[in-house]
Amino acid sequence: MDKLSKKGQNWREQAIIHHPGFERVVLPHKNLSITEPIKTPFSKVHFNDKGEIHIVPYLGGDSWLN
Repeated sequence: MDKLSKKGQNWREQAIIHHPGFERVVLPHKNLSITEPIKTPFSKVHFNDKGEIHIVPYLGGDSWLN
C-alpha cells in the first residue's frame, strides 16, 4: 500500500494500490463525467472500524500520491 488517509465516514481509512500487471475497469459514471470504460492499474482500498474492506478501481493514479 502506498499511502493511507483518514476519512470521517464509515470507511475510516483508504489506501491506493498500484498493480501494473493487472488492469481494472472503471465503468461509465454520469456524476464523474466518465462516458466510456477506462482501464486503470490502480485500486482504492477502504477500511472500516469493523475490519471490513472494500476495493474499487481508481483513476487518480500517481497524482494521489503527491
